[in-house]
Amino acid sequence: PYVPRTSEDFDLHVDGHISQDTKDSVNVSSLVTVASVHICRRYDDCMSIIERTLPICPLLKEEGAVCAEMQAGQPFSVKTSMTLPEGTLRGTYSLTVEVVAPDGFRLACYELHDIVVLSDDVMTTLSDYRDAFVAFAIAASSAYALGTLFPTLSGGLLPQISGFLCIGIFVGPYCANLVTHMHIHMIGGWINRVSLSFIGGAAGAEIFLPEFRDLLR
Repeated sequence: PYVPRTSEDFDLHVDGHISQDTKDSVNVSSLVTVASVHICRRYDDCMSIIERTLPICPLLKEEGAVCAEMQAGQPFSVKTSMTLPEGTLRGTYSLTVEVVAPDGFRLACYELHDIVVLSDDVMTTLSDYRDAFVAFAIAASSAYALGTLFPTLSGGLLPQISGFLCIGIFVGPYCANLVTHMHIHMIGGWINRVSLSFIGGAAGAEIFLPEFRDLLR
């Protein structure tokens, strides 16, 4: 699914092939995959919570000699299904998967960032939306109140919109994390649509119809 939810099944499907530059067959049976899951409080501030090491052949659905001797250009497919436990923390995660040789050399590394996990429980989801709207309301009111001070403090060099942008950065997931990445994912689309509606209305209010008709002639 686009957004994984707790207690729901989701599928992982990866297709690939052995590099065409490989001269000899690849003994895949000796390789292992190291998967690490990190939960992120803010951007680039993540903590590892799970790390698993698995042989690669069972993941490739290939056994025996077929897995041990894979040729250049040979395709492979990884398919697996899993369920997120009910107690999984809602928030933003990142996933790192490494392919490691027996001598510890890292052959490949794949990373997935900004994976948002939500709850499948209706009441919990409503609580998350409540928190998201309250956080946005606090951020918006703070930006409006403090943003008006920027022209005065800067001696008229900076407009109010500079204050709005600075407050938005401070309360966002890069700094204070009052408005988290999960909040942005949940209500960011709605906020953008409402904001564009106000911007369009304000722009339309500035149009003086008689002058506009003169421009069309």
